[in-house]
Amino acid sequence: MNKNQIMSVAIAFSMLAVSFAMVVDNVMGVSMEDSNTTLTVNAKFPKLYWIGFNLTDGPVYTSRMGVQVPVVNPYIFSLEYNYSFGSALCDFTVQAWYDRGAAPSVYPAPPTNDDRNLAFQLDCTNAGAVTVTYPSGNLEVTTPGVATIQNWWSDVLYPGQEVFRVYIPVNFGPQLRAGDVDGYGTYDQVPASALITMGTWDFSVTVRDTSSSANNVSYGEFGIQRFVNVAVTGDPTGNAPPGGSTDWMGIQSQITYSSNFAYTVIVEIDDLVDPLNPLTPILATNVEVQNMHANATGNSGIDAPTFFVGPRPGNMLYVWGAPGVPIAASNHGTTSIGPLDSNFFGAETTNLRWRVGVPGGTGEGVYTSTIYVTVDNT
Repeated sequence: MNKNQIMSVAIAFSMLAVSFAMVVDNVMGVSMEDSNTTLTVNAKFPKLYWIGFNLTDGPVYTSRMGVQVPVVNPYIFSLEYNYSFGSALCDFTVQAWYDRGAAPSVYPAPPTNDDRNLAFQLDCTNAGAVTVTYPSGNLEVTTPGVATIQNWWSDVLYPGQEVFRVYIPVNFGPQLRAGDVDGYGTYDQVPASALITMGTWDFSVTVRDTSSSANNVSYGEFGIQRFVNVAVTGDPTGNAPPGGSTDWMGIQSQITYSSNFAYTVIVEIDDLVDPLNPLTPILATNVEVQNMHANATGNSGIDAPTFFVGPRPGNMLYVWGAPGVPIAASNHGTTSIGPLDSNFFGAETTNLRWRVGVPGGTGEGVYTSTIYVTVDNT
C-alpha cells in the first residue's frame, strides 16, 4: 500500500469516528430529579358526635326531640364536637323550620317576612355569643345571647383532640307555628333518614371551620303544641233613658290575642242585669257590636253593626272568621289582628264598639253584663 492509500484510509477512519461520536452524543441525554418536597392535603373536617333539642334543666338537659313542646318557653339546642385542627376554629349554626307537610323538607332560602313564625336561624361563636340571625327584631324568636360551652373530654397525650359540648339557648314566641305531631325521636346526618314525619318542626345543627369550607351537619325533628292567648281591656259605658238608645260608646273593647294555628275569635254577652231590678233585665238582643278593624270586611261576622241573637252560651258573634271558616295563623308577629296583620307591623288591637237600646218600661238602674271573648284553634 503506497503512502497515498494509507492516508486515504486514515482519513476515512477519522471521519467514521467523528460520525460515530456525534450519534452517541445525540442518544445519551442527561436528566436530574429532586424529591425533597411533598404535596399534602389535610382531608379533615369537624366531627359532630350528636345533636339535641332539650329543656333548660342542666346538667340533665332532658331531650325534647320527637316531642311536642309548648311555646313561650326557653329551650336548648345542643351538640358534641371535636376538630383535630383546633376546636377554637369552629362556630355553630342552628336552622329550624316548620315542614309545611313535607318530609323531608328544607329550610326556606332565603326566608322572608312571611316565614317569621315558620323558621329561624341561630348563630353561635366559639366564644359562646349567640344571635338570632333570622328573624331579626327580637320578636318571634329570641335568645339570652350566651351559650354554655363545656370542655367535655381532653387528654394531655393528645393535645388538640378535646371534645366539647355546646348548649345554645332559644326562646319560642307565642305564634311560632304549631307542629301538630311529635316527630322522629333521633338524629341523623342524612335528611331523608331524620326528617321523616310530616307536620313537624325540622332542624339542623352545623359545626363549621371558620377558616375553610369544612363542616359537618346533622338533622332532627320536634313538635310544637297549639297555643292561644287573649286579653281584653276597656269597659264600654253609656247612658240612655228607657225607650232610648245609647250613642256608640266612647270606650271600646280592645282585644289582644295570639294563636299559632288557624283560629276563630268570638264574642258573647249575658243579658244586662241591675241587681236592684233582677226581674227586668235588658236582653242581649238589644245590644249591637261592630269590629272596627280595616280588614274586618269579609273576614268578620260583625264588620257592620250587628245585634246579638241571645245571651251566652250559644249565641256568639264572630269577631274574626265564621263557623267552619277559621282565620289562618299569622306568619309573623307575636300577636294577631285578623288576617294579614300582626304586631310585627306595629302595636295594634282588634277594637269593638258597642251600642245598647234600653226598652221602654225598664226600671231605673245600672245594668251590666260580662263581655266574653274567646279565641279557639281546636
